[in-house]
Amino acid sequence: MSLDRVAVEDNLRKVASTSKCSLVAFDYYTTTPLDLLAFFWRIAPAGTRANSEPIKFDIVSTPSSRKCLAEFLRSCGFSLSEQRRLRNETEGQRAWSSFVTAIVN
Repeated sequence: MSLDRVAVEDNLRKVASTSKCSLVAFDYYTTTPLDLLAFFWRIAPAGTRANSEPIKFDIVSTPSSRKCLAEFLRSCGFSLSEQRRLRNETEGQRAWSSFVTAIVN
């Protein structure tokens, strides 16, 4: 989460291009909690910045985090294998974060 989008994409593409049997695992935030005005989410980014670890990477969660995540991974040479969300997604509530495994296409 502390790498920017370009760095994440570059790293994933490098792995995808060098090893056809690779599996990656990572976690991420969606844009949903980072956009909320709740007290915790107002101070969490400030706390990570103070510790020199600002949140720079997230996945858009509309229309669904799974769809956006699969599209992002596909653009980097991977297929989504598994996504475990912090909360279930509904029409009115989006996932806040997930743990993901993906395999090279």
